[in-house]
Amino acid sequence: MREFIANNRRFWPAATAAAGRGRVLVEGLLAGAGPNYLVRTGLIARAVAAELSLEPAVVFSETSLYWQSAIELYRSFGIDNFINERSCAPSVSERLQEAREASRAFRGLKSPDDLLSLSYKGVRYGDLAYDTIIHDAPGTPTIDNLSLREFFYVLQAHDLINTYDALLGRHDVRFYVATHSQYLTWGLLVRCCLARGIPVVETTDLQLWLYEPADGRSPKFHDCLRRRLQLLMAQSNPEEAIGEADRLLAARFAGAVDQSDVKLAYAAKRTYDESELRTALAIDNDWPIAFIFAHIFSDAPQGLSDGMLFRDYYSWLDQTLRAVAAIPGVNWVVKPHPANTIYKEEGLVDRIVEQRGRGLFVCPADFSPASVPGIARAIVTAQGTAGLEFGCFGVPAILAGRPFYAGFGFTIEPRSVEEYVATLRRVPESSGLSRAQQVTAKQVFAAFMRLQQADTTVIDADILHAVWGGNGVPGSPERAYELLSAKLGGADLRESQLYLRTRELMRDFRRESRHAAVTSGA
Repeated sequence: MREFIANNRRFWPAATAAAGRGRVLVEGLLAGAGPNYLVRTGLIARAVAAELSLEPAVVFSETSLYWQSAIELYRSFGIDNFINERSCAPSVSERLQEAREASRAFRGLKSPDDLLSLSYKGVRYGDLAYDTIIHDAPGTPTIDNLSLREFFYVLQAHDLINTYDALLGRHDVRFYVATHSQYLTWGLLVRCCLARGIPVVETTDLQLWLYEPADGRSPKFHDCLRRRLQLLMAQSNPEEAIGEADRLLAARFAGAVDQSDVKLAYAAKRTYDESELRTALAIDNDWPIAFIFAHIFSDAPQGLSDGMLFRDYYSWLDQTLRAVAAIPGVNWVVKPHPANTIYKEEGLVDRIVEQRGRGLFVCPADFSPASVPGIARAIVTAQGTAGLEFGCFGVPAILAGRPFYAGFGFTIEPRSVEEYVATLRRVPESSGLSRAQQVTAKQVFAAFMRLQQADTTVIDADILHAVWGGNGVPGSPERAYELLSAKLGGADLRESQLYLRTRELMRDFRRESRHAAVTSGA
């Protein structure tokens, strides 16, 4: 970490702005977790500040992970303004009032589904609260009833909205750099900014997004990604996209893609043919095989897209298995998510399958999804990328949500739970996708991968593994910074793809004259 700080500070003079120009607020709540958060936000903040003449300021909490070391790391980017979010917390009297309002909102709920639509001061928070509850309770992947626990999250949402409202008003924020738009802690500040007309840049491990107030007050990852893909596809050569998709899919199926989930799913795994899989699972009939791709249960089922037919991934999988167990003529094979160990959900899918009766199977532990195109009659997912990947090979996907690749004509998209179950019943008679549908799927896949490649920075899969840990090895921010320093070799991060891409995005933003809230303070 010390080596990174010493090298990085050589390239960044102190960030200042002309008087009255306002600030670009930087989310530092996760900065101490590793360079995948801090380096990204530091780079983007300096790029936004340079193009829009704003002064960077980092918001943090006194409980933020490794915060003291994070301060020094941000200072290596020439950023020296820090705001403790709790300095803007409501007063005692204000908290009594928000408690009364939260209690009134909670008493009006009749079921966990009602929680999803709650809002306060024009900011929707119910979906974020739901995701946060199941995220914070490992091994509890759904909400069966409303209790004091759920009320505390409603109260937390009201408190955070009041805190962020005060923070944005006091500190003349004109732009916001976020690492997440999900969960209460991170997603609410994004939504409070948009409610005030403040644009937001979100950086993830793979993409860079610009949300503007015109996009709505509760933008969702998949919905925004879909719009970017549509624009990119309109500018692309279809034949070149098909060839690019074929090449990228081959690399993906070989586990040769520098992405954590891809390596977990495909690397060092076995490709089965249909006969081998039937033998491994002791399937003694000639019925076709359909795959159900499970999700990480605690990974923001509501926060990634609108259009989920079920309130969470557990409810989706449980009700799906209940439905398919009564459908004869198909062998239903469930594939657990490759990252389930990291999220402490190992074995949960197996237990659900065991509870739901005969005729259901779980993939062998060494099963590579590269086997699926040669075996599957269809696949089922809520909103996983499997529906896109295997659509490229003609395998139809039944969706229970609305992922970024929905709406392009190669997926089956029921509009209700009843229609979803009816669609599952038709799997025994289903046929593969047409050639035209496969071509469209490949065009979408190529555009999706092009966006990822365009927006990635020096944070590679090895560095992410060091941050998160896995296979019994704990995460280590210090180790992640050692890997980053070795990879950079003293290079100037102002020449990185992420920094240059952000400056280009901000220049486009200025040229399109949609930044009045930034430049005028309106």
